[in-house]
Amino acid sequence: MPPAATGAEQSESLDDPKHASLRRAFITAKQAEGAADARYHMQRRAGEALQARNLAQRFGVQFEGAAVQVQHDDGWTLGLRTVGLRCGERELAIAGAEAPVQADERHRVVRAFRTGASKLQEWWVNGPAGLEQGWTIQSNPCEPGERMTIEVGVEGLAASGERTIALTDGDLRVAQYGDAFAVDAAGAEHAVTLAAASEARIA
Repeated sequence: MPPAATGAEQSESLDDPKHASLRRAFITAKQAEGAADARYHMQRRAGEALQARNLAQRFGVQFEGAAVQVQHDDGWTLGLRTVGLRCGERELAIAGAEAPVQADERHRVVRAFRTGASKLQEWWVNGPAGLEQGWTIQSNPCEPGERMTIEVGVEGLAASGERTIALTDGDLRVAQYGDAFAVDAAGAEHAVTLAAASEARIA
């Protein structure tokens, strides 16, 4: 799920699958630049949480426990964390969450947890396009015909809208959460919807 906190503006032509695919390829390539650029790398000082700067988007980010905190140079803050997973109308318990750790690529952070017998990995990538959030799911915990929904809690800013979620500080839109996509292990793409269920939750 490319840039969660900030990033380039959404293309008006993303309803066209060809354009959507090009958009995803562009974001993936842009974010990959963070792997070789130390300015986007995660750091952990003694006794402190994992943290990083994003010079292109002018924010700092800190990973502590289940939450991710974004502090923008303009003064606003944003908290994001995975709060739920549903299969259709069934809500699945999330358990066994581990502390976030730095991945092999130094601009990337991962956190493992599970729901039922299925193992999940939440990951974050810090790069020029913004802060990217995603999940890798070992096996689908849902029954055939059930739609999987991942819910993200929002703190500090108010979420609204669909497809590209506006994140506002009072009346001012300061960030966005969008460009969602899903790809399975075989490389097949799947339809994704994205909407603000409330000011404090994206699903």
